[in-house]
Amino acid sequence: MDEWLLYIKSVVLLYLPSFKFRSTQFIFNPSHDVDNPAAYSLVRPKRLLSNLLTQLTSNSSSFRSSSSGFFRSILSRYQLSAEDPFVTYDYLMDVSEEYGTPSTFFFMAGSTHKSYDTFYSLKNPKILHLLRHIVARGHRLGLHPSYNTLDDSNLLNSEVTLFRRVLDSINYDTTPISSRNHYLRWSSYCSLNTLEQAGIQRDYSLAYADMPGFRASTCFPFVGYNHFNDCSSTVICYPLIAMESSILDTAYLALSTTPSAFSLFQQLISSCQSVNGCFSLLWHNCHLTSSADRLFYKSLFDLIFHPP
Repeated sequence: MDEWLLYIKSVVLLYLPSFKFRSTQFIFNPSHDVDNPAAYSLVRPKRLLSNLLTQLTSNSSSFRSSSSGFFRSILSRYQLSAEDPFVTYDYLMDVSEEYGTPSTFFFMAGSTHKSYDTFYSLKNPKILHLLRHIVARGHRLGLHPSYNTLDDSNLLNSEVTLFRRVLDSINYDTTPISSRNHYLRWSSYCSLNTLEQAGIQRDYSLAYADMPGFRASTCFPFVGYNHFNDCSSTVICYPLIAMESSILDTAYLALSTTPSAFSLFQQLISSCQSVNGCFSLLWHNCHLTSSADRLFYKSLFDLIFHPP
């Protein structure tokens, strides 16, 4: 749609050269959904064992480094261990700060599905330490509503209330509240109404989980439409253009960190840049466990800020 609007703009200027359109600049928004704050801490025993076995059998980890990270995570009481493979927050912030663009970290404040949600608490001392650390470095916090909040305003309200309370305790301004639904769940009929009732003003959920691209047909933020009440919404929608899992993981396009994956990211970024829009990227903290992942992630920043 953005490309068609550019074409219409060029036609208008052909006949009305003095007509003034609003100008825009390209924006890059990196963000991170914290589904699993750590591999070896704040997780159930079954997931803990699965994470440990994954690290032990991966090419990027040795037994010594994996076991060291495991025991340090278990023994750490008040903060997440930097040796835990999912504790990549400093790396994510380092990269964002190097290129002068803040990251947004979306944290869960509830668990409503035993299979799809993770069971950590915002009030846990380790999470509170992490939240303070992210804020101290100048980055942003958002809410990652749990699986069953999609059409349940009471569940979402309870999570928003806890989110506000915890962030108020660390002196973080929660106005406006930003959110992204777990698993990118979205209902055209009821999602915006549910978000409105919970007092959320910005949402970053609009994307397909199984492929990257333009689900909303635009890369620009826009005022949503509340189909439930048949009126304009008070929520501003920020389309998500790419999630790393959609492109890299075997469950979806399975391109891994290959030139084909980089080329696809390049096409998406170029499409947003060509219309001076917004390229919104979701990269999970738990998807940086190898040096290849980290190099690939940083290469996207190089592509945006230092194009060839």
